Amino acid sequence: MNGIHRLSLLAITAALSLFAVGCEDPDNCLEGSLGSVYDLSFDTVQARQALTSRQLAIEYVRTQGTGEEKPIMVTIMPTPDGPGTFTFQDRNVSIDNSLASGALLPELTSAEVDLNAFTPAEDAEGEGTSVRGAIHAQFTNAGNTYTLEGCFKTTLEIVP
Repeated sequence: MNGIHRLSLLAITAALSLFAVGCEDPDNCLEGSLGSVYDLSFDTVQARQALTSRQLAIEYVRTQGTGEEKPIMVTIMPTPDGPGTFTFQDRNVSIDNSLASGALLPELTSAEVDLNAFTPAEDAEGEGTSVRGAIHAQFTNAGNTYTLEGCFKTTLEIVP
């Protein structure tokens, strides 16, 4: 095998290895150019809905020592549609973090969350509902634009 073929084979192997690392769980993922300036690694995904405010939070969680930190937390505030009904709309999306290291996300310039499977809970009986969807966001810092693409599929937890 000549040098060019060997280099091509190494490049293909490296690309497949990177793909495998980023796609360990096809239901829960975070990727995009934001990963070049911010650690997107996580161990699990949680979905929580506040019973009183109806706020929905998708939290990407990683173990840090004896505790945990949330490199990405997506919060969606509901918009009332009428008496007793509400929907989640993109303009009510925020993305934040809680890191022990104090690392900050760049400024969020746009965010969209697609909820593919979710029925908002009217009471604590909604707990256990499956929540599935995708995140699309852009961040800017010092004139650079970074993208974030994520997916999630987890069980909803109702919190007071």
